[in-house]
Amino acid sequence: MTWFGGRFQFRGLALICSLVIASADVPLFGQSLQQVSAAGEQQEQALNSQQLESLVSPIALYPDSLLAQILTASTYPLQLVTAARWVQQNGNLNDKERVAAAGSQGWDASIQALVAFPTVLQMMDQSLAWTSALGNVFLAQQSDVMAAVQRMRTKAQQSGQLQSNAQQQVETTTVEGQPATLIQPADTQVIYVPNYDPTVVYGDAPENSPYPKMIEPTDAVDAGTVSFSDGVAIGAIFNGGWGWGWGCHWGAHPSLYVNNDFFAHNGNNFTNRRNWGNALRWQRQGWMQSQPAVSRP
Repeated sequence: MTWFGGRFQFRGLALICSLVIASADVPLFGQSLQQVSAAGEQQEQALNSQQLESLVSPIALYPDSLLAQILTASTYPLQLVTAARWVQQNGNLNDKERVAAAGSQGWDASIQALVAFPTVLQMMDQSLAWTSALGNVFLAQQSDVMAAVQRMRTKAQQSGQLQSNAQQQVETTTVEGQPATLIQPADTQVIYVPNYDPTVVYGDAPENSPYPKMIEPTDAVDAGTVSFSDGVAIGAIFNGGWGWGWGCHWGAHPSLYVNNDFFAHNGNNFTNRRNWGNALRWQRQGWMQSQPAVSRP
């Protein structure tokens, strides 16, 4: 049984529906669906640092813009499963056509834009228990989750596996008095998805908090290095020049934000933005607007 068994109570009908869609015999994140359902009946508890680090290990080295989008999308597990099935059924569409068509599906903007990253969408769909756990923990422990990301990035830097290259720009800086490692695309118009073995980039996981058992990436992973999938030309798929729609604000109170310009110039691609609009969300210390978008009925 994985670390989160009996540790966190899954919330809401969305998760239940998501699990019903998947086959009851398929192991997810090292557990069968029966075990996941049993875990959902346990009392909700906050995850400790080691558990959080294990949870975020598969995505901690993703560029900030994609990381923020994944954290948001993980809070919509039912929509994510539906989107993954939809992408499979519309394999005849090219990237731009697929994104445009997704805009009429009524999903959250984070899910609609994720169809531009089919390998990431597939990973989250086929590792559904991990995805649901990530979404629920992020709702409950947002700052803790993002702090765990920073710790894992530090481990990867210490092992020599996280550094700038043709695909990404890595910068170590200080934000609000707190050290932070930023990962940005080397080319703002192209986002590359990293593939890596957590044991190689971070070191061995604690015995009681093993790394998640994720699906194998589409692209082969070099056992000793971080590799990258083909770049996603977001500038060509969307109305380029405005950055990406999501990002991370690091510092004493880490949070996510939405890029107003991206949504203002791609509004036709996102018909359902009731939780986002063009406003910044995840309110922190008055520099953001509106109410935290992570709140769910």
